[in-house]
Amino acid sequence: MNNIDLERAFSKPRFERFVHACDGDRGQAESLYRTNIRLSFKIFAVIGVFEVVFRNAIDAHYKLKFGHQWLNDQLIPSGFLATRGCEKTRENVMNTIIKLGADFSHDKAVADLNFPFWRSLFGSKEFMAGRSTLLGIFPNKPFGESYNHTFVYNRLGSINEIRNRIANPDPI
Repeated sequence: MNNIDLERAFSKPRFERFVHACDGDRGQAESLYRTNIRLSFKIFAVIGVFEVVFRNAIDAHYKLKFGHQWLNDQLIPSGFLATRGCEKTRENVMNTIIKLGADFSHDKAVADLNFPFWRSLFGSKEFMAGRSTLLGIFPNKPFGESYNHTFVYNRLGSINEIRNRIANPDPI
């Protein structure tokens, strides 16, 4: 793929960031762009594995706490997903259930919910509504007040930001 193809495929403004980083050397910019793509694939693979392990850990944790159908069960008025302040999280689950329709199963819903949903469970309202036990999915986390749900939420935000940069594709 030559420079013109990269510009056409990924847009001139996107490619120009690489040209600027290489002081106008288009050949070096193309090499940097290709390196960025290779690095992005590797990082995305790690993030993809993390996402699956992360959501499955949350699912297993809440299955023990609330039962095997916790996503559906916690939508009822007394469920933690119906708590004031958790409306967006609740809406995400409901939309997933509607989208899956007749194909709905708890496991399919778990797989279908996106990373920002799972991150949201560490938001203050959701964390408290879920009985503040979710940090238990990190058995080796350091002790101390600084390693709380807000710390996890912010770190997950950084992972999501990198994930989105890769998806766009932006410089990594």
